[in-house]
This record gives sequence, structure tokens and C-alpha cells, in this order.
Amino acid sequence: MSESRIATAKANPGKIDDFTCNDCPVRDRMLFAGIDLRGTEDLLRPVRHLWYEPGETIYHQGGEACALYSVRRGVVKLSSSSPDGDVRIVRLLGPGFTIGLEALVEDAYEHQASALSMVDVCRIPADAVQKLARDQPPLCRRLMQQWHDQLQQADAHLTELTTGVVRERVLRLIHILDDFGRSGDTEFYLPSNQDCAALVAARVESVSRVMASLKRAGYLVRVPSGGWRLDRSRDPAAKE
Repeated sequence: MSESRIATAKANPGKIDDFTCNDCPVRDRMLFAGIDLRGTEDLLRPVRHLWYEPGETIYHQGGEACALYSVRRGVVKLSSSSPDGDVRIVRLLGPGFTIGLEALVEDAYEHQASALSMVDVCRIPADAVQKLARDQPPLCRRLMQQWHDQLQQADAHLTELTTGVVRERVLRLIHILDDFGRSGDTEFYLPSNQDCAALVAARVESVSRVMASLKRAGYLVRVPSGGWRLDRSRDPAAKE
């Protein structure tokens, strides 16, 4: 993230907030939850709180792995590109998860991280985390738990999003996104039909038909902010 982008964010009240890790209002579900941060102000001064628009890249596959990103709000897509140019979405992560964990042990990022919705993250230099972890054993345990949770979630999502008919897969995806939203909001952002199709391994046309059907049935409801919510009083199995 360039300094010019940080400066631009500071000029926009909705783009960046100025507070310390100790004062973070959602710290109880972030990377430093339960960690004693007294006396670490200098160490954590480089931490940046940043926003990304949908579709923006947070870091690139193969890029220098110098920071971790703790997700405060929104959904992040991790994708992997093969040598022949094929792109595969490998993971979706929401509030409370930390991306770029490989920066603690590798020189380059394993995946590309992109904002699937409006995303709010804290960028934490890897060397600061390493220094803090040496003095704070609970942080080491939390980092290992994060790695484990991400792998477990990736396995679960792979099963949920690649089995059953297209309608079932799309509904599972929407419920995953809704669950992420419930970690911080009462609404969620709906990715493009192209992204949804990639996530559920289906044709874009098939996903478009299912989405249109769910909207007509009143199960998928647009809210004034531009996001979406689910009307669970409606039957998602109803095609009209």
C-alpha cells in the first residue's frame, strides 16, 4: 500500500480511522485479542488501518511478503494462478481472520488477496508480529489457531460449494457470505455472477438464473446502502 493511497484514505472520512490497537473497538475478535499490548506502542506504530473497494488487490501472488492483514470487515478472496494462466479461488475469509500469515515464514505471498466486498483491514508488519510473538506466547498459539481454522474452513467450503445442484451451491455460497456479514454487519455484499460462478464451479448463465430467481422470490433483498440481506421468512426453494 503506497503512502499516497494512505494519504488519500485520510482525506476521506470513510477510508481510514486513526486509533491504536489498544483502542480498537473490535479487538476482541482480531489477531491481538487477549494479548497484552501495554508498552508496545512503538512496535505497533507502523500498523495501518485501510479500506479496499470491491475488486481491489490487497497483495499479489509472488509479491514480497512483508505484512499480515487482519480483516475487520468484509470478505477477502484468496486466489492462485497457475503457470498457464488459470486462476483458482482457494479461500474466502471474513472478519476476524488474518491473511498473509505466510509472511511469518516465507519471502513471497502464496496467493493473491482481493476484496470481494468493501474490505476494512489492519496492515501489520510481519517483523512487528514476530517480535511481539517472542514476548507473548498466547499470540503464537493464536497464529497457529488461525492457520488451522483457515485450512478447516477451506475444506468445508470446498465441499459445500462443489456438491449438489447449482441452486444448492449458490444458496450455500449466499449463506456463507451472510454469515461473514453477521460478524460485523446485518447485510452483505454480493460478488459478481462471474465470481460466484467460479466459487461454485458452475456456468455464469446458470448462476445468473438462480440469483434472479432468488431476487424475484424475495429471499435475496437489496438494501439502500447497496448491500444485500436475506429474508428468511421466504422460501429459498421457491423458484418464483
